[in-house]
Amino acid sequence: MKLRKTKLKQIYKYLGKNKYWLTIAIFALTIIIFHPVNIFKLADNQKKLVDLELQEQYLSTKIEQDSIKLNELKQNNITLEKFAREQYFFHKSNEDVFVIDRSNN
Repeated sequence: MKLRKTKLKQIYKYLGKNKYWLTIAIFALTIIIFHPVNIFKLADNQKKLVDLELQEQYLSTKIEQDSIKLNELKQNNITLEKFAREQYFFHKSNEDVFVIDRSNN
């Protein structure tokens, strides 16, 4: 029992000397963990930001490519006809269209 009391006295004495540092540490941990804008959310938001920037870069290049293709289709009827035949299987009245499914190979 005396050993326990002496241990408690030592702990109390240690905490008494370092009460300011202990208070600062508890406050910092509380802010880091429980604040609405904590470190975990900041890291998650940073990751989302990087993903969105990559997606923006991909989509901007895709828009440029599609704009070039659209201008080409608007200006040239031969490319428009070729596009319609390849993508939508359009055909002239006197010809047949055969679709070969290559996804099973």
